[in-house]
Amino acid sequence: MKMKIKKSEAASDGPRVARDSPSTISQLPSSATAAKPTAGIWFGPGFSTVNEVSECAFRDLPIGIQGGTDQTKGQAEVALERCLFERCGIGLLLANWNSLDWWLWGCRFMECGTAVSNSPGCGEFRLYRCVLAGSKEADVQVGNLGTFAFVENVSKGSRMFFSANWGQTAGGNFTFQGNRIEGATFDGKIAGQATPGLGIYMGNPGPVLMLDNQFMHMESAEGPDIYFQSANSQDPKGAALLIGNTTTGKTLYEKEKDYEVRDIETGIRMRIKDGDSGIKGLRDEGSGKLLWLFLIKESRV
Repeated sequence: MKMKIKKSEAASDGPRVARDSPSTISQLPSSATAAKPTAGIWFGPGFSTVNEVSECAFRDLPIGIQGGTDQTKGQAEVALERCLFERCGIGLLLANWNSLDWWLWGCRFMECGTAVSNSPGCGEFRLYRCVLAGSKEADVQVGNLGTFAFVENVSKGSRMFFSANWGQTAGGNFTFQGNRIEGATFDGKIAGQATPGLGIYMGNPGPVLMLDNQFMHMESAEGPDIYFQSANSQDPKGAALLIGNTTTGKTLYEKEKDYEVRDIETGIRMRIKDGDSGIKGLRDEGSGKLLWLFLIKESRV
């Protein structure tokens, strides 16, 4: 079953289907029904594939879009393009083992509890060039495993950009490339250690690949930006390769014992200072020129 939904809105006090459905561009068959009151769009119970939701808005909902449950069939190969999620408990929740291959392109998640998650549930997804701001728990939360990719996303003022639940002994595949994490507000502890400003918590053995990610936070948040931890009892407990990642903090990452991390530095690591208006840009110490992005040197790996 195929479906395309375009330019519609769902809100807690309004309709949960495309307003112009059915039409040549907006169709809502039984495989994607709004019968569940907790979600703007709920995919299920039958199996569906090759679906698209584009330029839709989801506001003030417990769940913006949900892909199946443990009692339904999978909902796979779905593209979410340029959608807006505002103040939802969870923007996108995947909750079936076969809810796989969800691609999010250019979506915005504003002040949600969690922007994208498969917890509670399961399924896998990939985010490309999305903006995630002010998430109260995390922009992305992963419980059960699969293959995940996060490329050229921007996170601003969220509690944390990414969190993979601790406790899995098997590994998932994680790729982070070209993301910019600004002003993470996490102020808790990991393994009994205070980690203010933590942007990524990898509680999974991986393998993990991180390329050219940028971490920007206030001087008062000392980091680290990434923490690696695993319930795996093998040696090594996990594996991560970091290339060209930059931070304005003192420490890019910390890890528990026997988690193998190789960090290849190819960028310039600078610091910024606290300001009345929050995060300010980076200034070149020589010329004084304001730099809003890091200067990434050519990688010679």
